[in-house]
Amino acid sequence: MVSDLGVFTGASCLLFWEGRIVLEVRKTHKWEQRPDGVHVIGIGGIGGTMEEGESPLETLQREAVEEIGCPVELWSASSTIVESPAEVRVVTGLDVDGLCPAMVWEVTDPTYQVGAKVVVYLAQATRDPQPGDLPAILLADPAWITTMSSEFVSTREAVNAGVEVRSRVDMPENGLFQPVNTLRRLLAVRASHCEVFKQLMQGPPA
Repeated sequence: MVSDLGVFTGASCLLFWEGRIVLEVRKTHKWEQRPDGVHVIGIGGIGGTMEEGESPLETLQREAVEEIGCPVELWSASSTIVESPAEVRVVTGLDVDGLCPAMVWEVTDPTYQVGAKVVVYLAQATRDPQPGDLPAILLADPAWITTMSSEFVSTREAVNAGVEVRSRVDMPENGLFQPVNTLRRLLAVRASHCEVFKQLMQGPPA
C-alpha cells in the first residue's frame, strides 16, 4: 500500500548500533533552563526537517551524516503505527519511499507545519556513531527505553541505568532528559500497542 497520508515534512528513525538504540540530544539553543537552574534537555530520534526537493529517505540520510557522522542502513517494519491527535492505528504494507516505516506521526507544534507528517524508519548505523552537529548522543539498551519515563529522566538516572553519553559539550550533571518528537510519540503509544512497540525494539533482522 503506497502512502496516502498527505504531506511529509520530516524523517526520523529508530536507530540501532551494536544492540543499543541511538538517540539525539537536542542542540543547546533548544535546552530550557527552569527557575531552579535545572536544564531540561530534549532527546529524540536521529533525523530532521525535509529540505525542498528531498524525499524522506534523502532527508534521513543527510541528517544522519550531519548528526552522527555516517549514513544508515534501513529495513522495513512488519507494521506501522500511524499516530494523529484523532487516533492511533496500526497498518500493514504501508510504503514510503519503498520501505514500510515503523511509525508516521502528525505534527501538532504550531511553529512547524501543523497536520504534516513525520515518517520514522528502522535503521542501523553503518559505523560507530559519534555526535556531529549535535551536542551529544545517547546509546541506550532497548530495555531501558521500554521502561523510561515519558516525562523526565535525570542524566544521573540515565547513566546509572547504563546509558552511554557521547558528548561534544559539557552536559549538566543535574540536567533532565525529556523525550521529544519521535521518542515522545513512541512512548505515548507503548501501552496501547505493546506488541508492536516490542517488535520495533528488537533491532536489525538477523
